[in-house]
Amino acid sequence: MKLRGFTFLVFTSTAVQLTALRVAAQGSLTPPGAPAPMMKTLAQIEPRTPISSLPFTISQPGSYYLTTNLATGLLTNGITIQADNVTVDLNGFALVGAGSGFFNGIHVPATQTNLCIRNGTIRNWGNNGIDLATSQTGNSQIERLRVSNNRGNGLAVGPDSSVIACTAAANTAAGIYTGNGVTVKDCTSANNGGNGISAGDGSTVNGCTTRANGGTGLAVGPGSSVNGCTTRANAYGLAVGAGSSVIACTAAANGGAGISADIAVTVKDC
Repeated sequence: MKLRGFTFLVFTSTAVQLTALRVAAQGSLTPPGAPAPMMKTLAQIEPRTPISSLPFTISQPGSYYLTTNLATGLLTNGITIQADNVTVDLNGFALVGAGSGFFNGIHVPATQTNLCIRNGTIRNWGNNGIDLATSQTGNSQIERLRVSNNRGNGLAVGPDSSVIACTAAANTAAGIYTGNGVTVKDCTSANNGGNGISAGDGSTVNGCTTRANGGTGLAVGPGSSVNGCTTRANAYGLAVGAGSSVIACTAAANGGAGISADIAVTVKDC
C-alpha cells in the first residue's frame, strides 16, 4: 500500500507539471512587428561628406573631410565654399597647389558666414593658402593649420573670426591676415615676405610668435589687445594702433623699432 501510494503521488505531480507546461506554451506566435535594424548606417557612423579629389565645390551646409593628401597640377582653386555653416576638416592631410596662377587652396568667392577650417596643411598655392577675406560677415574659425609657401598670404580671414594654433611660414605676402574684431591665439608666423601677423581694429592677439618676416612681425589696428607675444628678427617688431594695450611682450633684434605705438597706448611689462 505504501508503494502504490508513493507511485500515485509521483504520477499526480508529473501531471500537474505537464499541464503547467501546456499552459505556458499557449499564446500568439505572430511577431509584434518587423525586426529592428541591428547595424548603424554609414551616415550614422561618419555623418560627413568626403573630399577625395580637386577641384571640389561645396554648395550645401554641412561637414566635409579629406580622405587623403590632395594635389592639383591645374590652375584652379582647390576647395571652393559657396554655402554658410560649413566645416572642412583636412583630417591631418595636405592641400597642395600648382604653385602658380591667382588661385587659392580654400576659396570663398562671395559673402559666407559660420565657416570652420581645421587640422591640416595648405601649401604651394599661386595666391592665398586660405582666402576667407571676402567673407565680410565673418564668424569663421581657423584651427590647427600649417600654411606655407603660398604666393599670397598664408591665410586671410574676415571680421569677428578666430585663428587658433596655426603656423604660417615662407608665404610671399603676410603669414596671417585678418579683418576687424578677430582673435589670434597661440600662432607662429615666420619667414614670410610681408607681415608675420596683421590683425584689424579691435582684435586680440595672445601668445603668438613672429620671426624673420620681411615686414612687421605683429601689426594690430586701433583698440586692440596684444598679450604675451614675441617678435624677433623681423624688419620691424610690433606696431599697434591708437587706444591699444601691449602687455608682457618681447621685441628683440628687429631691423627697425621694437615696439611702435600710436596715441593712448598702454605698454606694460615688456
